[in-house]
Amino acid sequence: EIECPTDIKIPLLPFKYQGKTIYPKGKWIDIYFSEELKAAQKYGYQINLIRGYEFNKIDLFSDYVNFFYNEKRNAQDNSAAKFIAKMQLNQLYGIFGRKQESIETINVKRKDLINYITTRVVKNIIEINDDVVTLLVSTNLDYNILKQLNYTFIDKNYDFKNSYTYGVKSNVAIASAVTSYARIEMMKFKTDPEIEIYYTDTDSIFIKKKLPNKYIGNEL
Repeated sequence: EIECPTDIKIPLLPFKYQGKTIYPKGKWIDIYFSEELKAAQKYGYQINLIRGYEFNKIDLFSDYVNFFYNEKRNAQDNSAAKFIAKMQLNQLYGIFGRKQESIETINVKRKDLINYITTRVVKNIIEINDDVVTLLVSTNLDYNILKQLNYTFIDKNYDFKNSYTYGVKSNVAIASAVTSYARIEMMKFKTDPEIEIYYTDTDSIFIKKKLPNKYIGNEL
């Protein structure tokens, strides 16, 4: 349970509302990373814990980030090496935050559509022309669910444990922590009276004048 102080100029904790991310005042209930809540408390937020999940703490990415950061810093400008190193850094977080569901795009004849609808999980059907449609279908099906649905229609000796399936490699807890640490870093800009902010999101701000020198480094 969150209560934002009414006198805060720029709210610090996000909230998903009607499909959009807002930064509200007042009271609400949501799920947050513990370190972000600790940081928000310093600015007057009142936190009442309902329940939580505990995760082990481990240093996962220091070697990875330091390696590709040095590759990026030492590569020639506009080179392929610099671009690849940058992508390795920027896209790591997104990989961990992606959905568990894997989607495949296939084109099928309209006359064969019924075969796909009755045997696959179809997410969307896009009309191409009178003869062809494009289907968005799930490719990493849960065979435990299929077992329950199809049990009476198949051989009961079928080996489900060794049947082929695969999952999307992701970890929402890691992605959420990364996003929270980014927002924690942004709090000092949002609360600095020297900075007049027009717009802000997770990792960027639009401001009226130049950023104070105390925030400007030599590396990036």
